[in-house]
Amino acid sequence: MKLVFREHNPQLYGTGALLFEWRPGGSNIAIAGSSGVVRLFNRYSEVTEEFNINEALPTVLCWAPKSSVLLIGDNKGNFILFNYRLSRKLPVMGKHQKAIKSASWNKEGTIFALASEDTSITLNNAEGETLNTFSWNGEISELQFTAFRSFASDREEDFISAIVARRNLIIVCLSDSGHPTNLQFQEGFGNGRLLVGFDQGVLVCLSAEGPAESIGQELFAIKEYNASFASISVNELLGKILKGRDLTELGEISDMINVDSDDSGLVEVACSEDGSMAAVSARSGALCVYLTKLPMLAAASSTHIAVLASLTEISIYQDGDVQPTQSLNIKVEPSLVAVGAKHIAIVLNNKAWFYDIKRNGTSFLYEHDYMTTILKLKLNREFVMARLDKRVHLHRIIRSQGNPPADSSDHSAGDDLLFPDLNETNPRDVILDADLSDKFFLYSTTSRFLNYYSLEHARFVSDFKHSSEIRTLCCEPDGIRTIFHDDAHDLYIYSPADDQLCKIPSQGPFMSSHQQYGGCLWESFTVDKDTFLVHDRHTIFVFMHVRNSRKGDRIGADQCERINGIAENSVNFISSVQIPFGNVPILLSKGIVHCHTQNGRVNTILLRSHKTETQFGGKSSQELNELLQQSLMLRRWRNASKICEDLKDQSAWRKFAETVMLDSNIELAVRIFRHLGDVAMVWSLEELLNIEDQQVLSGHVAALLGHFDEADSLFSNSSQPKLALEEAFDMAKSSGQVLAYANALEVNLSAERKGDAVLGHFGQLSEQFQAEGDVLNGGKFAGMAQQYKKALSLLLSEQRREEEALGLAVEYVAESDDKQLVGELVAHLMDEKGGGAPKDPKFLFQLYVKLKMYSEAAKTALIISHEQQQQGFYKTAHDLLFGMCQTLRRERIRTPLDMENSLMLLHSYNLVKLLLKKGDNYAGGRLLCRVVANIGQFPAHAVQILTSAVITCTKAGLKKSAFNFASQLMQPSFRQKIDDNYKKKIELVVRKFGQNAPDMEEHNAPCPFCDGSVREFALGCPNCQATIPFCIFTGRHIVKTDFAQCPHCRFPGSFSEFKKSADANCPMCYEKLNHQILPGSFDEFINEMNAGN
Repeated sequence: MKLVFREHNPQLYGTGALLFEWRPGGSNIAIAGSSGVVRLFNRYSEVTEEFNINEALPTVLCWAPKSSVLLIGDNKGNFILFNYRLSRKLPVMGKHQKAIKSASWNKEGTIFALASEDTSITLNNAEGETLNTFSWNGEISELQFTAFRSFASDREEDFISAIVARRNLIIVCLSDSGHPTNLQFQEGFGNGRLLVGFDQGVLVCLSAEGPAESIGQELFAIKEYNASFASISVNELLGKILKGRDLTELGEISDMINVDSDDSGLVEVACSEDGSMAAVSARSGALCVYLTKLPMLAAASSTHIAVLASLTEISIYQDGDVQPTQSLNIKVEPSLVAVGAKHIAIVLNNKAWFYDIKRNGTSFLYEHDYMTTILKLKLNREFVMARLDKRVHLHRIIRSQGNPPADSSDHSAGDDLLFPDLNETNPRDVILDADLSDKFFLYSTTSRFLNYYSLEHARFVSDFKHSSEIRTLCCEPDGIRTIFHDDAHDLYIYSPADDQLCKIPSQGPFMSSHQQYGGCLWESFTVDKDTFLVHDRHTIFVFMHVRNSRKGDRIGADQCERINGIAENSVNFISSVQIPFGNVPILLSKGIVHCHTQNGRVNTILLRSHKTETQFGGKSSQELNELLQQSLMLRRWRNASKICEDLKDQSAWRKFAETVMLDSNIELAVRIFRHLGDVAMVWSLEELLNIEDQQVLSGHVAALLGHFDEADSLFSNSSQPKLALEEAFDMAKSSGQVLAYANALEVNLSAERKGDAVLGHFGQLSEQFQAEGDVLNGGKFAGMAQQYKKALSLLLSEQRREEEALGLAVEYVAESDDKQLVGELVAHLMDEKGGGAPKDPKFLFQLYVKLKMYSEAAKTALIISHEQQQQGFYKTAHDLLFGMCQTLRRERIRTPLDMENSLMLLHSYNLVKLLLKKGDNYAGGRLLCRVVANIGQFPAHAVQILTSAVITCTKAGLKKSAFNFASQLMQPSFRQKIDDNYKKKIELVVRKFGQNAPDMEEHNAPCPFCDGSVREFALGCPNCQATIPFCIFTGRHIVKTDFAQCPHCRFPGSFSEFKKSADANCPMCYEKLNHQILPGSFDEFINEMNAGN
């Protein structure tokens, strides 16, 4: 803390302690003494108003929060409302019978409360008229007017709090004044917490919220002083009390001073609203005003840093010095500071003072008035940019002779320009942010445009339109790139040179949303000019913008986009570092972050990722490799070369060379490969030296490194795709990587990009593979070249990889839509010519589906499903039939009855396990009865199914069914296959139950078609002869009054079962269900099923 001024004048103020009160905002402080004199001071100890309240003794001062009105209460119960702005006094007499001891305004400044020695509180409007009166049985002090959001309600209400009779704390809700409580609410100290200071020096924090039993509970206590406690003041912006304890860490003292009070003792302390100043009064009549913190004002350019060192002093740092080289004394406390290569500007409201920076000091140039308040000011060597309310004023710092007036909007000539030009753009278009570099002025608008204006050519050179509004801009000081933060809380780098936009990847908690974005800085050092940082309040995130990079050479490559084509730029995350408390980054130079501190100084943070090692002797190979990785990541080629020399490792040199190639530095790559003795690579790279198309160059680099997928992607988007592809093909042949190249080409070329040049290239690949004896790939790429007849001939002749060949044949024949080729393939699959064996029917099924021959596909699906079922692959068979049913439904084709029955049986089998797991033996037994009735369709597990049926039916009380199934198992064909663990139990069932044992009676449920009574597990109605759909959860037939459908597959079920299974998966399609399923209409379902008839 620093003493700003001390006021001690007993002849003027009288004897005793002075009263004082800060004006909201901290711009003025009112002081009153026992003589009746009231004086108002500004922040620089200058008296701005002085008057006398005659014979009365001032007892209280209180500023209205949202106006310039000061209330002065006296010892006779009167008060004065003094309007500081108008310098007008409004006296109100006889408000109280005795002295006014305390006063407080509500936060809107429309009502104030007065507490008097007559033990009453009055509520008054802004004109001093009485609204209400409250009386108490004791002396009232420390009156507070506050708004409190109660624990039980979200509605904010007005409260009055006070100390009564020095022992009780009272709170009165103005909407319920008849029921006061003894709790005080202090808005400045958290929600529902109370700070209490005691005269023995103890500070106690109590709870004032929550359930009744927690109210008044002591949270903690601090022995603040050894002898006494005079006063406490809480400031929510500064977060401190005097003795300065941080409210977030009350156990830690942040600052402590000895007040010059003539040893008479302290009376009161109070902070200004912005927390920058604190005033302390003493019993001797002295009042000291301290500066507790400086406004955080600083600016930086590549050569200078300017920092507000005191209210009227600017410290100037040069070339990264940690100590200021110059000081600039100013007459006003500035609101903004700007610094350039040769000038510094000080701003207050709409005025700016410009100074020239010289080696031996600064010299004043001129003062300039702008139209409205300056929100942002930037300087370069020649120009100054002032962002005003909705527009930007751009002019030269040193004006030419005969310059036009300052309101000129002509962008073609003159020194003073206004943007945007309302004659040329939308009058409602407002500038959101603007920035200034050495060569360009740029700004963003509400119409989502980012405009670049060339200072050299005096015209617009770029107008990029973004997907959302751009809120903040940070342009490269000596370049053209800019980083911007948009309305969607995303960060991007934009380069107008190639119209590229690259999203900055997310890193850590801050970067995941960017909502805590604090700012960004570009590296000012030329070697590392692609480095930049982004920061919030706590962390610095360091990145590198890599230009001309391959897709695979980036972190967060999926975040990049190109306005026209494929992005060649990327953003690599380098590292992160914590920001010391109270530091704000303002400059990044040579890997050092210069930060502005709260005490008006400059602190530095060295980025460990940018620390350069110059001595490599004695380091291990692991350490050298780590240093090499760091140098390559930062593109520090000279340092990387020295490390490789010390490593003496060919792999390190090759890694260096490949990284250089990825950066499109072909000349350096040639030198490195020449050093390695790799003649072939040197020759190949020398052929690339004259290529100007960046995409072609990057494609060749990718091909040389074996990344053919990226090479093809780049070549196909280049200016000469055919020539580039042929060159890449030649490279692949010479390196023996034709297959890798072909596969990459296949993956990276979508159907829309397969033009004639590319199709011809596929034909070349087919011929190459045929020449190499690779029939499969010859046929594959003949098909991709749309040479379908040749492709089919080659693929059908493939014997070694027949499965893959037939799959490709199906794909290409369906794509050709050639009936002759279809017939040829079908004949081959069914072996109509004889001499072989029919192929797997799945290929025929796939062909029919692709050709949309759904009836034939359904028949084939049944054949395949039957084969799978015979082999015991029930889930595969189930999924195949289910998929076919869904396909037929989508095409509005009636599902064959055989397919529905097969799916019903397989689904019933699958449901048994689910029902038994839930303990529903009865439903499981009934479904097993259904399955056993068709046991011939489950030959692979007939014994196991019958065994399960016997055991389950026995538990379910289906004795007759259990006896019948047990008797079946006793037949010679099954008896030897029964598990020994169950054989005796099954024999016991046969002996015990007998033929006359009854089954538990099956319940009936109404038919959804005719309402006739039908057994609940029967799927055919004996009355109307209709086939009834089954419930996918229980296997029972559908009931019309309890009907719903799966929202995914639309198969029916019981609505009550859907509700029970809301958190589970559908047993038919396995998709996740939810709680939003509603009862459905059975009639609509039937109409939907019959739509294909």
